[in-house]
Amino acid sequence: MPATKRAVYSIRSDILDRFNAAYQGRERSKMIERMMLRVLDAEENEIAAAAAQIESDPELASYRETSDWADANAVDTFSRF
Repeated sequence: MPATKRAVYSIRSDILDRFNAAYQGRERSKMIERMMLRVLDAEENEIAAAAAQIESDPELASYRETSDWADANAVDTFSRF
C-alpha cells in the first residue's frame, strides 16, 4: 500500500459541515482521495485533448514546425555537454 500523508487545507465551514455529515470517519479520507483522483484525471484528459487538437489543427502547423525546430536544436545543444 502506498504511503499516506496528513494534509491541512482550508475549506469553508458550511461545506465541511455538509461533507462531515455525509461521510463518517475513515470514509472521509477515502472519499477525498477519490475526488482528488477524479479531478486530476479530468485535468490530464483535458490537457491531452488540447494537445491533440493543437497537433491536428492545420492553422497551427507553422507553430508546430517552429516547436519541432526548437526541440531538435535543444536536443542537439544539450547533447554536446
